[in-house]
Amino acid sequence: MKAVIRLGIGAVFVLVMGLMTAAVADQSINWVSVSADGTESGGSGHSAVSDNGRFVAFQSSDDLVPGYSGGTNVFVKDMQTGAVEIVSVSSNGVQANDAAGQSLDMSDDGRYVIFHSEATNLVPGDTNTDDDVFIRDRQTGSTTRVLGDAGQQGVRAHDGAISGNGRYIVFLGLGFEDGQPLTVRGVYVFDRVAGTSERVTDGVDFAGQTTYENPAISDDGRFVTFTTREFNSNEDIILFDRQTDTWKVANPRLGGVAPNSRQNDTSISGNGRFVAFGSPDSNYVAGDPAGTHDVFVYDSTSEALERIPAGGTASNHWPRPELSDSGRYVAFTFYNDTYGAANGHDDMVLYDRQTDTPEVVSVFNDGSPGDNHSGLYLYQPTISSDGRFVAFLTFTNFDAGDGGGLDVYLVDREGTTGPAPGGACTHDFSDVDGSNIFEDDICWLADQGITRGCNPPSNTQFCPDDTVTRGQMAAFLVRAFGYTDNGGGNLFTDDNGNTFEADIDRLGTAGVTRGCNPPSNTQFCPNDNVTREQMAAFLRRAFEG
Repeated sequence: MKAVIRLGIGAVFVLVMGLMTAAVADQSINWVSVSADGTESGGSGHSAVSDNGRFVAFQSSDDLVPGYSGGTNVFVKDMQTGAVEIVSVSSNGVQANDAAGQSLDMSDDGRYVIFHSEATNLVPGDTNTDDDVFIRDRQTGSTTRVLGDAGQQGVRAHDGAISGNGRYIVFLGLGFEDGQPLTVRGVYVFDRVAGTSERVTDGVDFAGQTTYENPAISDDGRFVTFTTREFNSNEDIILFDRQTDTWKVANPRLGGVAPNSRQNDTSISGNGRFVAFGSPDSNYVAGDPAGTHDVFVYDSTSEALERIPAGGTASNHWPRPELSDSGRYVAFTFYNDTYGAANGHDDMVLYDRQTDTPEVVSVFNDGSPGDNHSGLYLYQPTISSDGRFVAFLTFTNFDAGDGGGLDVYLVDREGTTGPAPGGACTHDFSDVDGSNIFEDDICWLADQGITRGCNPPSNTQFCPDDTVTRGQMAAFLVRAFGYTDNGGGNLFTDDNGNTFEADIDRLGTAGVTRGCNPPSNTQFCPNDNVTREQMAAFLRRAFEG
């Protein structure tokens, strides 16, 4: 039999994932903060969603995972399998001894989850008795924390956000630089690979400022936004370019007048070009009435500021906007009936800046509006890179089994959690063009996070005509089915140091592979090509569990 080639692997996985999700193909809104056995959360908080909509991280004060109880923790829900895992634990699986998740975020592929907590038992040597920003690697099961420029622990770290590629974490911190006064809070970027932090507010313009808030970071970690009161008492939003060490004010006002109100939670598009924020300040655009809360989007290329919607009615509550990667979509909370909900409550709105059209997404599957507050002005929604998925908090019981309380829901705007239709690809491989009959399948595979490319670290190519090795197939299956248990590692003798060793161990622990040298099966043969008959065995075992 011939080996499986990369050209057709995209089509195979589109079929596989379509089969996995057929049972929920008619759903458009899904309950997140509920365990696999139906235990529901009565008190949820912040949330974050992976790019493919499969994984949602959220804060909850309920016991959603067997063996863990009490306190406020951070969980991740697999929206395909319904499984819930706790991530506010140490590398040894010990639950945090203090509340976790007052802020949290997730990398685009769902592998890394960050959160801040005062817990002292998540990493060795935690003696600062204050908040730290922790990093949970769901693939390796390890928990670490942000550290200073010399690898030292800081005095305090909180309000973190992670770059889409999972490498950089921006946060507010004290004591992360030798010689820095402990009264001076800074905006730091932690490089997870290098293990060190950089203080982006070291410039002379921000030298003595202590009131930084609302940090955010672009997908590649180059651009950072934050608010400061350096220039006035009502805050400005700074867009900082770490590559050129330059910055801009992202909330310019008409005629340069001083602000008459504060700005709230900022969001940066994945490409770093756009910055969104909410404010009742009436000095941004002509004709904006005072006292109403608006959403604004700043374009750092044209330096134009746009009010969303350009001529519409503003909200009565803080909107807490969140941008998609390209800046095309902005999600926010809106309180009035401008967009047709007519329910007298906060609603979650997704606005398409390209077509200037709003969409109320906090609705039942039959299109009827929610009967209680959604979005909630104390919490930002989260949105996938292409704007397809929106996660938010709500008091509305969109699921018939929801017994009430504050819960997290995920909206899939395409009405399915299965494969996206052709043309929705957000990845652009240089060796896959319109002449390739599998282009849509390959694009979908990349959008789901199942493939990352074939030429790391840039991964600009897919290598469609190359064959697939057993090690690569292990990685594909682990990402597709969400396997995380490695059974302690070292299941096979011939994959030590292999790029896909961790994936191979997870695949073996899940029972999807048994080895390649029966009857002993002590080897996996990671560099051998996968035959079609082997693929059939892998897929059957994966489906049958």
